[in-house]
Amino acid sequence: MLPKDNENILLSIDGPITPSQAEAFSPEEMVRCETCLRANPPTRAACLYCGVVLPVTETSVRLRQPALLSPGKSAPGYNTILIAHDQTRNSIQETADLLKLSTEAIEKMLATAQPLPVARTATFEESQLLADRLRDLGIQTETISDQQLGVLEGNVIRVRSIVFDDDKISVRPSGPGESIEIKYADLFLMVQARLSIKTTTIKERKSRRSENEIIEASEFYSDESVIDLYCSSRGESFRIAANSFDFSCLGEQKALVVNLNITKLIQVLQAAAPQMTIDNAYTGVRQLLDLVWGAEKSTKSDGWRRDAPGRLTVGATTMLSNENQFMRYSRLRYILLRQQ
Repeated sequence: MLPKDNENILLSIDGPITPSQAEAFSPEEMVRCETCLRANPPTRAACLYCGVVLPVTETSVRLRQPALLSPGKSAPGYNTILIAHDQTRNSIQETADLLKLSTEAIEKMLATAQPLPVARTATFEESQLLADRLRDLGIQTETISDQQLGVLEGNVIRVRSIVFDDDKISVRPSGPGESIEIKYADLFLMVQARLSIKTTTIKERKSRRSENEIIEASEFYSDESVIDLYCSSRGESFRIAANSFDFSCLGEQKALVVNLNITKLIQVLQAAAPQMTIDNAYTGVRQLLDLVWGAEKSTKSDGWRRDAPGRLTVGATTMLSNENQFMRYSRLRYILLRQQ
């Protein structure tokens, strides 16, 4: 027999336990998933339980809202890219509510004269729903999946050195592999940025309290200039990182300071391929990119150690890098320029 406190509990047969407060939607408004047969709010485009796309009803067609992925989420998704907007139809507050962003962020995005990601969704259906809602608000978007972006390590060729010739450059990749020849006429895009890494190391002593005692902590910052080169004959990006590139190709123009060398290399490449588009806007829009394409964070445990009899310590190292974010931005610029 159940205790008296539990006698009035309603055992759920289909869906979650009935809450004590009034439901936001009536049973008639709920949408039943055709796969798992569970009831879902009409605001959802995909089932809350199994993820299958929900059928559209008269009620849900008005109320459906796309589920947005949080910034930094590594799962594959669909990126909604702001292309253009009609200023006479824009509703800043409605757009902010839809995208779950501040009105200030929306105003900055609309004021930026270049394509930017405004949201990511888990499914193509939700991305289309979001595009329809934004179109009603006077905002034109384009959906580009992570697969289309090509945000894979294999799509980045890290360059060790370059040899300049009369009508081409010979690119030598880092590690094994033969040189790749690229004609100056094939170079059509250069994307510039600075990659930064923040490394935090914490060492804690095991304690009987609710929280361990921090006995050592340190933070390190590093950054470097990078260039992504794109040519019309290949789909990969050729990445030149200032700290690991051999600037001997500059000859007598080579300086002792890395930043001067990377600036000079940009000038030489631009002079050899004047038709090439130069994009150096990444730093200016990085805060807006953080709203959708957050910096990548990874934590690695250093394991347990016994410092003294009865005293155990544990360490962890956390790295925060914007490399994945820049890769997305760089690949987006490449895709949109190829479309043009």
